[in-house]
Amino acid sequence: MDYFEQTAYWLLAGSKGALNRLRIIGILGQKPMNLHELSKQTGLSYKTAQHHIELLVENNLLSRTGNKYGAVFFVSDQLKAHDALVKKLVDAQKQMEGEKA
Repeated sequence: MDYFEQTAYWLLAGSKGALNRLRIIGILGQKPMNLHELSKQTGLSYKTAQHHIELLVENNLLSRTGNKYGAVFFVSDQLKAHDALVKKLVDAQKQMEGEKA
């Protein structure tokens, strides 16, 4: 497992905010958007969405175009290259949610 995969596991499966980050990636995979739009789509507060976005950008899972309020976020090319890993993590999260119910 390479460094990127380890980081993806940590951010998308091994930490408390993993489910929110997976939701963010899923939404941005369909349509790039700014932070305000993303917080509306996810139902997360602006600050919470901002926190998750910053972690994902810092770790190369998302990329940003533009500055400050108008910045638009995209799924990074590096994450797109690991699409099978993301699907595996999404399936694992769904399974864990099913076990909790």
